Amino acid sequence: MQTDPQRCQAADVPGELEFDTKPALARRMIESALDAGIPGQWAGGDEVYGNDPALRAALARCGLGYVLAVAKNHPIPTNAGKRKAIDLAVSLPEHACWRARLVTG
Repeated sequence: MQTDPQRCQAADVPGELEFDTKPALARRMIESALDAGIPGQWAGGDEVYGNDPALRAALARCGLGYVLAVAKNHPIPTNAGKRKAIDLAVSLPEHACWRARLVTG
């Protein structure tokens, strides 16, 4: 759906072209590349990509590892319930290290 048809026409954007978010475009590009046999093992991105649950789910379905930033107020499931990412980050001890974690759902 074009929200500014005059601007799109001036830029020679085809009328049938629809807008997609960056994460939706990334998801389609990654799935297409993997379907074409292009090898891949992981993906990375900033919080624009990390805040999109459909992209995270697609990466998991494709069997790709990923490191995606999230907004500081992003809810993270913990054994004690959901907590904001920032609350978890500032509570880490100085000697904390990263570990792989399988996230589902």
